[in-house]
Order: sequence, then structure tokens, then C-alpha cells
Amino acid sequence: MAAFGQEEYRARTTRLRQQMAERGIDTLLVLNEGNMNYLTGYEGFSDYVPQLALVCQAEEDPWLILREMDTLCADASSYLPQARILSYPEKYIGSSQLTAWQPIAELVRERGTSGRIGVELSGKILGLKSHAALSKSLGMSEFIDADGMVSALK
Repeated sequence: MAAFGQEEYRARTTRLRQQMAERGIDTLLVLNEGNMNYLTGYEGFSDYVPQLALVCQAEEDPWLILREMDTLCADASSYLPQARILSYPEKYIGSSQLTAWQPIAELVRERGTSGRIGVELSGKILGLKSHAALSKSLGMSEFIDADGMVSALK
């Protein structure tokens, strides 16, 4: 169960979308687990694997994109309905041949995201290799640095 009601989380996301509009960001990838928690209530303690909250300018609620085994925790701890909690298969965890950023990028694209994409570039999980994999998977050469946007709301 989320720590706050749906109205509080939606108010937070509304303020974030206002910041996004001011910076010309259409889609935001929130990688910091504390910021994911602030926006959704999700408490997974799994920031050692690729995961994110996806905030789209045109949508009231964010999406969570997590490894498959973390979806039950998200369902129990976040305010989001199950339909907004997405996952990628476990086969991407610990693989030297596969990257979880590829199915994550597919899920991002399936949400109809377009335009300018902001990313928390200093996210714990987004090292050089991960950044390159995410960029390639999304077909983007450059992201807007969105560090500090969510933290500024707290």
C-alpha cells in the first residue's frame, strides 16, 4: 500500500510535468529509486538493475518499468494500477550478451513517447555502457539532462 493517497502522487506528477513543459521535455525517464518512490510509492530496493518511472507529458499517471520479479512489490507498494506496471523478462539480468535497456526502450516506445526525452543521467544504474545501450535502443544520440528535476519538488 502506498504511503500517500492517489491525489498526493498525482499532484507531485502534475508539478513535475509543469517543470518538464518549462524545459521542453515531452518524456522523462526517472532512474533514481528515491525519485521513483516519490512519484509512485514504489519501494523495491532494486536499484542495482535497470528500472525506471516513465513520465509522459500527456498522461496523468507515470508508468513503472521493472524487472519481472519486482512487479508484485510495485503492485503492493505503489498507487499505480497493475496495468501501469510493466516488466521485462528475467533473462536480461546478469547477462553479458543481453541488455535490459533494449526491452525497456521497447516499452517506452510502445507508450507512444516522442519528442524530447529527459533522463536522470546520474542515476545509479546508468553507467557508460548502460547509457550507450539505452541511447542505441531508443535511437537517440542525446538526452536532456533531467538531474534534479524531481528532487526540486521535494
